[in-house]
Amino acid sequence: MKLNFLRWFENLKTQAKLLTVFGLVGVIIAAMAGVGIVTNNRLAGQAETVYVDYTVSLTEFNTLLFNVNRYHEALIDVARTPRASDFEIELKDIAPFRGEVERLISRYESTTLRTSSSGRDEKKDLAELKAALADFFNQGDAAVNTIKESFENKALTNNQALAMRELGALAITVSLAPSFEKVTERHAEQIKTMSEVAKDLSDESKTMAGNATLILAVGGIVAVFLGLALGYWVAHKLSLG
Repeated sequence: MKLNFLRWFENLKTQAKLLTVFGLVGVIIAAMAGVGIVTNNRLAGQAETVYVDYTVSLTEFNTLLFNVNRYHEALIDVARTPRASDFEIELKDIAPFRGEVERLISRYESTTLRTSSSGRDEKKDLAELKAALADFFNQGDAAVNTIKESFENKALTNNQALAMRELGALAITVSLAPSFEKVTERHAEQIKTMSEVAKDLSDESKTMAGNATLILAVGGIVAVFLGLALGYWVAHKLSLG
């Protein structure tokens, strides 16, 4: 096959030989340019994915935990409220924190959830975090409703109302603690999973860039070799007259 190609090439006219070699060099350069463009587009897409799905999400997850802490602190303030008027004011302060947590969870859930190379699954971990948050909020709601009942139920005696408020306060300050710890634990696990997936994407980008560099280097060497070979051939033909 090699001998047939060389014989075919040798039988070409000088102009055809020059055009053939220049054509090969042009194809190699075009291929190198194509590899560069495709790789650049893929790296740009990968960088956008890492930024939108992970850099932004990791920042928002810190905000999420901040709002969970503020919600928990606001619940404790509710538990210490002695009067119904103060209770209603404190209760209004809780809603924004919970709303922000739910908004951030919903935003993260709308992104593409992936599995890391080590097997950590964003979707699975998110489901566990949502379950922990739901349990935390439900227990908080139950405690708040107990305190609210103590203020609103006129059938209760003062002692009964006080006992009910103390029961609600106990639920917030003591019984809610394990649920709160579970949320922080699942939040930490979600952060670890997101970080591992982001690292996988970063490593993939590095590999992609390395492969493209190798292809461009090899293509450049081949193009230079063909150019030198063509120059040598032309010089050799000219020396022969």
